[in-house]
Amino acid sequence: MDNKDGSQRRPLALLSDVHGWAFWQNMDDLAITVADEYDPRHVVLVDSWAGGKPPTFTNGDVVFRCYHRSEGVWSLDHVLPWKSTLGSLRSSWFWPENRQPPGQREYDLVNRYAGFQVVTQDNYRQLAAHCPNVRLLTNPVRMDRFTPTTVSDHIVASWNGNARHFNAAGEDVKGFSSIVVPACKAAGIPLISAEYNVPTGPGRRRQPSEMPAFYAKANVALVASMYEGSSNSFKEAMAAGLAVITTNCGDAMETYNQQIDVYGESGLLIVERSVDMFTAALGLLKADPSYALYMGRINRQDVKDHWSWDVWKDRYLEFLSLAQ
Repeated sequence: MDNKDGSQRRPLALLSDVHGWAFWQNMDDLAITVADEYDPRHVVLVDSWAGGKPPTFTNGDVVFRCYHRSEGVWSLDHVLPWKSTLGSLRSSWFWPENRQPPGQREYDLVNRYAGFQVVTQDNYRQLAAHCPNVRLLTNPVRMDRFTPTTVSDHIVASWNGNARHFNAAGEDVKGFSSIVVPACKAAGIPLISAEYNVPTGPGRRRQPSEMPAFYAKANVALVASMYEGSSNSFKEAMAAGLAVITTNCGDAMETYNQQIDVYGESGLLIVERSVDMFTAALGLLKADPSYALYMGRINRQDVKDHWSWDVWKDRYLEFLSLAQ
């Protein structure tokens, strides 16, 4: 495939685990953004492994493995063209069960890739001195997908994710059933949800095309995760003009500090991970819904200014160029 200037567009294989969920959405946004420079195709690993065989890659492919795991559908180490493969850590931890800072094992893993993405400043600081191929790249949002919510005179909370995400230690990573639901009940706040494992009904999983309408029905997003990287639901809710109540997970504190520096105020309330703290934060916004609307405007502006694909495109192009 040719570029507009007649040069050849390099094939780009974008790996995700399942169709229509977080990693796939990230890869689809990237495909749209760099389509003038690359010839992208999706490789959905659940589909690729369905016949019992791993995916194959063509000569010259740039391969973006957007999450590094070595088990399950991500078990691809034996088939990857490593010199042209880009890796990524989209969590706060390489091994969430242990939650230890990286050491030589992780440095060697990162350096095996042609380039390696991390999404938090902490991860970048931990790796940069040992891994010259590491890049700090957030999960940007396409602003054209989202319009501001119109809910303004009362509080409606939203949550989306995988409520059955338990780590190997048996911990409830996302906190939906243990924190979000009881906090909304205690605060007397209606809750809408889009849960990965629910096929039908009001709380069902939504396709990416349905998410803007989902966010438009709320004005506060809840993130009760034990850990994250750069959460899609967090940044998408911000793009839709929602206030956010969140634990100090992933890049939440980075986002908060940047907003304070740039705007003097924040659209985030960062709270301890407990039912009581989420209930109290919801109560504050319930008492003044207009402030939730104000917080949402800060968040939407912040995504436009600092977290959108318009801002991050050139840095992703530099990252893709690391593949040989």
